[in-house]
Amino acid sequence: MLLAAETEQAALEAAVVAVADLVDGPAVGILKSRAEHLSSVVPHTQDRYIAPLFVEALALADPRLVGKSQRHQELFASRTIMRLLLRTDDQVLGAICALPGAIDAGQLSALLHTLELALVRTVQRIRRLAETRLLYEISLRLSSTLDLEQLLHEVLELTKAPFAAKSSRLFLVDERTNDLMMVLTPEARSQGVATERIAMNGTIASWVVRQGMGLIRNDPRDGRFATHEHEIGVPNGKLICVPLKLAERTLGALMLVNQHDDPDFLEEDLQLLTTIASTIAVMIANARLYQRAVRDALTGAYNRGAFDNTLHEYWADYERTGTGFALMIVDLDDFKQINDRFGHSIGDLVLQSVTRLLWEALREEDSIFRYGGEEFGVLLRGLADPHAALQVAERLRAVLDREMIISSLVRVRLSASIGVALHPFHGAQNLRALLDLADDAAYQAKRNGKNQVVIADRGPMPPAQ
Repeated sequence: MLLAAETEQAALEAAVVAVADLVDGPAVGILKSRAEHLSSVVPHTQDRYIAPLFVEALALADPRLVGKSQRHQELFASRTIMRLLLRTDDQVLGAICALPGAIDAGQLSALLHTLELALVRTVQRIRRLAETRLLYEISLRLSSTLDLEQLLHEVLELTKAPFAAKSSRLFLVDERTNDLMMVLTPEARSQGVATERIAMNGTIASWVVRQGMGLIRNDPRDGRFATHEHEIGVPNGKLICVPLKLAERTLGALMLVNQHDDPDFLEEDLQLLTTIASTIAVMIANARLYQRAVRDALTGAYNRGAFDNTLHEYWADYERTGTGFALMIVDLDDFKQINDRFGHSIGDLVLQSVTRLLWEALREEDSIFRYGGEEFGVLLRGLADPHAALQVAERLRAVLDREMIISSLVRVRLSASIGVALHPFHGAQNLRALLDLADDAAYQAKRNGKNQVVIADRGPMPPAQ
């Protein structure tokens, strides 16, 4: 039963039953786990000894949790307690305490030692299997996305639960600004901010990044590292932090945080989290490579290659499922004058601001592309009604109709002309024809006076629903 156990609880229960049978008396077992301590009890018709035996076992397994005055030694004044300490070379896993009956426990020492080894090895096997499954689940979940932002949020959620941590946070090295970008889980964010910046010096995460090695800090009085509540989010919290290493390069750090009265982080946690971090580092590197391949380096919008691929995908999706879509060409008005008057560096900042405004104005499933110099393409899957498309386009136009202050110095007047084409509403025979319709509509908006929306010509519009 013990060797075949599939969970730590089942293994502990089988071992405690075996001990109680061997010594012909009550037995209590405690097994230290990440989230909580597991326990098993066999009263053997002697219920009054269970509570003090539990305290004895807990005192052996985790002395910090039990004071000497709580150990009810008086109940055992005339009895001999049999104690089994479950340990590896460098770690206490738990303990089993029992009260032998008429049997001499000394004669059972060899059997009890064998039982102890069997339980320790079974627990190690179960934990290794659980760790393998966890690594597989993380790899499977993370390999399903190449979107860096989504990937980082998945990492934070996936790594928190297995270690029973209260919160998790990622720190990514920004080589341009020589600091760390801190990515937080939703419950840890302040005022809705998903990312914050912390210094590359004087913080725990920066030490881990620079040294390329992990650390555990369970004692807030540990003077090796300065404590910054801004960094860990918990006053006097316990933490474990490991580097995100890819070969010899460190991309950042991964940190798990607990409250000061939560269980300590263990060396085995450090080993497992380091292994997980290696997998995560590969995923982040792959997502960054993909991002460079499909994102415009200046604005962060998807690039022209991604636009062509997505347009083909939407077209094929319509052929397969009948799901229509809308295409918009957003052409900034008089952008050349901005470059000529203020310089290309200001023009670049304007393009970055425009991209941010467009993302904020659209649904999460909508896509924005850098179509040309000052032109953006917008694709809206499932939006096939011309009236709804015009409403969205008008919202985008209104969002971009503004004066912008760039770098706290330069005031720039901004507006855009937008052309709209829909498939299958406009009856385009191919992608090129659909693109030409949207381009022509944007050009017509320019000719009509700019700062307006024009839908491609198809004849009379159907009545609004």
